[in-house]
Amino acid sequence: MSNNNKENFNRDLKNRHIQMIAIGCAIGTGLFYGSARSISKAGPSIILAFAVMGCLLYFVMRALAEMTVHEPVAGSFSYFANKYVSPYLGFMSGWNYWFNYIAVCLVELSIVGLYMKSFEFMADVPFWLISLIFWAVFMFLNFMPVKNYGEIEFWFTIIKVSTIVLMIVFGFWLVFFGFGDTPAVGFKNLTAHGGFFPNGISGFVFGFVMVAFSFGGIELFAMTAAEAQDPQKTLPKAVNNIIWRILIFYVFTMIIIIALTPWNTIDGNSSPFVQVFNSFGFKAAAIFINIVVITACLSALNSALYASARMMYSLAEQGIAPKVFAKTNKNKIPVPAVLLSSALTLVVVALNYITSKDGAPISNVFLWCAGLATAAIVVNWTLIMVIQIAFRKKMDADGVKLSYKLPLYPYINYVAIACFIGLIALMFTKEVGMIHDVLVVGIWFIFLNIAWFVKKARDKK
Repeated sequence: MSNNNKENFNRDLKNRHIQMIAIGCAIGTGLFYGSARSISKAGPSIILAFAVMGCLLYFVMRALAEMTVHEPVAGSFSYFANKYVSPYLGFMSGWNYWFNYIAVCLVELSIVGLYMKSFEFMADVPFWLISLIFWAVFMFLNFMPVKNYGEIEFWFTIIKVSTIVLMIVFGFWLVFFGFGDTPAVGFKNLTAHGGFFPNGISGFVFGFVMVAFSFGGIELFAMTAAEAQDPQKTLPKAVNNIIWRILIFYVFTMIIIIALTPWNTIDGNSSPFVQVFNSFGFKAAAIFINIVVITACLSALNSALYASARMMYSLAEQGIAPKVFAKTNKNKIPVPAVLLSSALTLVVVALNYITSKDGAPISNVFLWCAGLATAAIVVNWTLIMVIQIAFRKKMDADGVKLSYKLPLYPYINYVAIACFIGLIALMFTKEVGMIHDVLVVGIWFIFLNIAWFVKKARDKK
């Protein structure tokens, strides 16, 4: 890969931009809508699942940050896999990361119509048309200079983070003091409906799959490295701050949702956030929350399009994607890469159209896309820990002193790898019901292997 990667982008993303881009993608549909599925599997124990997964992913972020701080380039771990493990792994990991964020784009576009149609004036607008409109808007936004993109994402994320904080504060007020004629709720709902583990340890374990999906995008900070101001300082700050904020948001949010509403009444027909406020008769608050949920969805879509385009650019730079995708315009935006990634997300418009014609629930499209994204992101996290082992061995052999190291190396790597392999295995179970999604990702890897061998054969000529 060309080392000129560092100069091919404008370094206009500040620390606040980087933090909000990563938070923006990680706090999206997985929390605001997908958490309903997690709660249905694990009950109140989902709180513990979010805490455990958050701690595990902190080390994944530290592993990726160790490499990215040392070499702040676009393409993140695909570049590192190519350089420190093998060109084959660089090829596979890069294309899988790109595939993952295409799937995330599909997820966000698949469900935004469900949120929008809760408003009466949108009731007769088809799901597919809503998806198409938002697709066009966010493709346009990704052609803007990266500084403008960073500002948009910063304010998107500020809106939803502020809302989550207000909801947590108001939720705890309801728990301890009540509101008006509503008495204090307390924490009885955490154990009153079958206990903290109502579906046993197995339910708790199965809940981890959708929890993993909820955290998808937490590693996105690394994709900003080539466009970050002073990455050796901004990236460590971003990593140290992101994980604690996300843990607080997720864990406290789950506590509030389950404390205020019995876990077995959360039906998944709307966001659990909206359902909680509706159950207390706060209709205006529920409408406001729904608007924020839409904002969160679109924020995650914005970040996912950014990530997929930057990875495609990096693949072209490495020579494992057509060179046209390494071209940038005068604002240093990889326009061909943005166009390709955006065009492929149109698949969800067709899926929404077909689903609505068949009369199937629109949430089915969300679950199909979420399964693809979950399988791909867990593979990515596994590869990060594998690649970091090779990277550290090379650095130690060369006597390089790293400024930002992964704690508990290499033991935490092996723990994380084992956990992620376990997550993939869970997806094959009937209770989780994502075997078809894993098989699609498996077919994608078979296709990538064929493409790799074709590439090698051409290179020899």
